[in-house]
Amino acid sequence: MMRHLRSIMRITWMDKVTNKEILKRKGLPSMEDLLIRKNRQWTGHLMRMSPDMLLKQVLYSQLSSGHGKRGWPRLRSMIPSRET
Repeated sequence: MMRHLRSIMRITWMDKVTNKEILKRKGLPSMEDLLIRKNRQWTGHLMRMSPDMLLKQVLYSQLSSGHGKRGWPRLRSMIPSRET
């Protein structure tokens, strides 16, 4: 994104203009601001979920049943194994 803004504004890397300055000149929010806003939106979505939704239970660690195996977690690959 910043590369495209620099080319539109005809600013080269040799001009020593920071990314924050470029975003400020264009009136755009920083990536950090965008991520914080999206995180807040997702949190609000979770808060509005009903308490019996699995995702909300997992994130708030409120599962009433089930348990994990003892020991180190097993490594799993994305390649399906061939069972013979």
